[in-house]
This record gives sequence, C-alpha cells and structure tokens, in this order.
Amino acid sequence: MQGLQDFSNVLLMSGGSKCLSTNVGWVACNSYEVIDYLKFFSSAYMFTNSVNPVQCATALAQLRILNSEVGSRLRVKVLENYHYMKKELNARGYQIIGYPSPILPLLIGNELVCRVVTRLMIDEGIHCNGIEYPIVKMGQARLRVNLQPQHTKEHMDTFIETFHFCFVKATQIVQESLEKYQLALEQQEQTQKAKDSQNKANFNDNRMELKKPNL
Repeated sequence: MQGLQDFSNVLLMSGGSKCLSTNVGWVACNSYEVIDYLKFFSSAYMFTNSVNPVQCATALAQLRILNSEVGSRLRVKVLENYHYMKKELNARGYQIIGYPSPILPLLIGNELVCRVVTRLMIDEGIHCNGIEYPIVKMGQARLRVNLQPQHTKEHMDTFIETFHFCFVKATQIVQESLEKYQLALEQQEQTQKAKDSQNKANFNDNRMELKKPNL
C-alpha cells in the first residue's frame, strides 16, 4: 500500500490473516463513488458482520509492532530464514516457487506424493499444509511452509531433514501403490478377456447345436 495512496483509480485489497494474526480485510480507494458502490452492491460487504473489537485491537497492536524498530528487525530475520531455507532445499534438489516472503512454496508436483508427505510429516511432529488442484494447477502440488522470525537454524534444519525423509518415503509408497494398482488392472483385464473368450466359445457351441439337422 505504500506509495499508492495518491492513485485515485486503484483498488487496494488486503487481509490481516497473513501478517496481522487476525481475520480482518479491507478494500481501500480514494474514490467515494467507488466506496459507496461497493457498500451497496457488494454482497461480501452486505452480508458480512463487523469485525469484533478483539480482532481490531489485535490488528492495531500488530501494526504498531510492524511500524517499530522491532518490526524492522523481525522482517529482516524472516527474510534471512527464507533465504537459508531456499538455499538448503535447493542444494538437495528441491524447487522453491515465487518470490521471497514469509510463505515459502515448496514444489512437490505429484498430488498423491504431496498428500502422503503431509501425512508423514504430521506423524513426525511437523504440520505443513499441502496445496493441490484446484487451488493450483494439476502437477503443481506444493507444501506451504510458513516461516517466522522466531524460527532458529535448528528448527529449519529439523524441518529440512524431516521433509527430505518424508518425501523419499512418500515417493516410494506412491510408486509401489501405483505398481500394485497397475498389476491389479492387468490381472482384471486378463480375467475379463478369458471370460469373454469362454462366453464366445459357449455361444458358438450353442449355435452349432441349433444348426444340426434332425435325422
């Protein structure tokens, strides 16, 4: 929003769940006509309750922190954490999508592998959301890693080692499952072909019996 407040033809939309630790959202514009239009014709505005005082107080407190010297240090630290995580994950052959931010999208690709990785990491004591189609394109499933300035190098190293272990294991599980599924399909197809052949033979035998002349 910085530097855009003088743009009268710009709609600024944002929310507080990512950086203010609360469920607030807003649309800002210098045009009173646009603001009035949204108030009267936006169903999201018409049918949404007002933000409660606790959420407002939380958002204001977070803004005060962000605008302080402490906030500046926290932003620097979270970006340092991002670059460290990206460097270490890239070194292991993993791809990070997007630009530096507190949210690090770790590309998995296969939807099944992403689901299994998420489940295995929970078993290892780490919760990390998996994002897949239709939120993202098919074949672009990813983990949504939320970085905080409070995360230490030890925290991040633990995550990297755990993720790598779970990814390798998940890939193996999915591969073995797909091979078993393919084998079951082939066996089912062979069984069906055998049944079809037997039914065809029985049908031909019955036709031959019908064609025999009465002596």
